[in-house]
Amino acid sequence: MSKASALSKKLKKISDALEKRYGKYEHVEFDDFIETMMHQILALGASSELADKALKAIHDEFVDWNDMRMATVREIEDILGDDYPRCREKAEDVINLLADLYTAFRKMMLNEVAPTEEGMMTLRALPETTLVRRDMVEHALNVVFGIPTFSADELQIDNLKLLGGLPKNMELEDCFFTMSQALVDEEVTIEELRQLSHGLRCHADFLVQFNIHDPKPIGYGWDKPDPLGMKVAKFKSEIQDVEPIDPIKPAPKPLLDLLIDDDDDEEEEEKEIDPDLDLLVVADEDYGKSKLEGTTEGEAAPDAEAKPDGADELAPAEADIKEDAAVEKKPEPAPKKKAAAKKTAAKKEEKPAAKKEPAKKKAAAKKEPAKKKAAAKKEPAKKKAAAKKTAAKKEPAKKKAAAKKTAAKKEPAKKKAAAKKTAAKKEPAKKKAAAKKSASKKTAAKKAAPKKKK
Repeated sequence: MSKASALSKKLKKISDALEKRYGKYEHVEFDDFIETMMHQILALGASSELADKALKAIHDEFVDWNDMRMATVREIEDILGDDYPRCREKAEDVINLLADLYTAFRKMMLNEVAPTEEGMMTLRALPETTLVRRDMVEHALNVVFGIPTFSADELQIDNLKLLGGLPKNMELEDCFFTMSQALVDEEVTIEELRQLSHGLRCHADFLVQFNIHDPKPIGYGWDKPDPLGMKVAKFKSEIQDVEPIDPIKPAPKPLLDLLIDDDDDEEEEEKEIDPDLDLLVVADEDYGKSKLEGTTEGEAAPDAEAKPDGADELAPAEADIKEDAAVEKKPEPAPKKKAAAKKTAAKKEEKPAAKKEPAKKKAAAKKEPAKKKAAAKKEPAKKKAAAKKTAAKKEPAKKKAAAKKTAAKKEPAKKKAAAKKTAAKKEPAKKKAAAKKSASKKTAAKKAAPKKKK
């Protein structure tokens, strides 16, 4: 008996055993490479008839595969329907398939590229970096282009080794070559290999659904005896059961939160709730504004005109000294806050609940450092705001005083210039009058001279 015939018998026995559990393979012919791969996704875990209806609905909805590539998972779910087995998973797998193929080839018409040597190398490399499975690629190459290949992936080959179909120490690529060579030598038919591939694919999918990635006998997780008579361990899902959270019972605190002191959180809550503290802060802000505010915008300082010459130069320095003195005399709000805190503590102590007094005292004690911190943080901010306001109000007064100085300096100069102009205008008139007088005197003298000769 030849090795090929011995292999074919083993494969036939395993194929029949898988058929008892997962049913007979229903072959469907396709002439489009992507459609063949998509049919495998839709048919896994469902009937071939249901997958055919889903593919027809997809063709009616989209123009081509590129149009479908732009769809969302939700749109594919709506097309498949909520009753479709593992609807969400199928929709995600379909979208991922189209995206991975477009990334690899930058086109969605693969019938010309896929059967080439470069195309097959690219397709067989996709399982290493994407969710595309090797069995899907090999099955599409065999159905569409008639390439003699065995459609399986690594987990399916491992299961075939466990079941006795191939030597356990054989390399993965050698396994594919051996199965393809048996098909070429006509030791097994293509229908037998497709039935075997279907059974191995369904068995691997059952294991993956329970997060099991090791090969198991056919009877594992089945309520019937193993068809090959192998010893079957007790079924145990690798998916850990998550304990549901009781909606009434609060969830446990994370470890990181337990290491953080909750005193700061309590102080922040107390700062937000305490109304007395807010009133004191508002009162302090109003008080600071009334002490530090000067004249309003648009009004000049009342004593600006009454100041003697040279007093304007000293005014900014004097104003700064007065402002510093006002800021130093400003009452600190800390004592008021302490008094307010004592009042609130006293009011709480007067209540009849005697058991809650120690807790209230602790809360009052915690409030004081929080109020001091708030007061210490707000004081420099108030001083800065007051200084900005006074600086903004000083600028118009300084500008007006400077304008008055320049106006006062310009007035004498203007008067001198006007006097010179008037003097210059009067001089020609005087000269003309003097010339006229002298001319009249000369004519009178000429007239008087002949009279004397007579």
